[in-house]
Amino acid sequence: MSNVRPHMNRQHDAVGELSLLSSEQGGRMTPVRTGYRPTVGVHDNYQTSVAIEFIGADQLLPGESIDARVSFITPHVYPRCLWPARELAVFEGTRKVGSFRVREVVNQSLVGNEQSFSATWSLPPELTDRQNDA
Repeated sequence: MSNVRPHMNRQHDAVGELSLLSSEQGGRMTPVRTGYRPTVGVHDNYQTSVAIEFIGADQLLPGESIDARVSFITPHVYPRCLWPARELAVFEGTRKVGSFRVREVVNQSLVGNEQSFSATWSLPPELTDRQNDA
């Protein structure tokens, strides 16, 4: 299977395991399908939209887990925020419905580490420079 996402015309950003909370844990009542587009918390003060493609199945039931590929909508805005074993909260609106545990970071601009990561998001210097040039 190709690493290029047809809906985004670029390679996915990370591979890992998506786990949904059960409805008893406050999660969804219904399954989700591949192509699911929730938000994830990449910093304590920053969530972003993602597209999730399941590996080996077409749907995921509440309370279950699946291997998945994730494509972030604007990865250049939050560089160096992922590393293997990092767990990101998955949201629908303000409600946490699951988590995504990173196994592999494919997009090299997202590769970071726990020691240098700042939980609070701020505009990256490379984007600050772009705004000053405008």
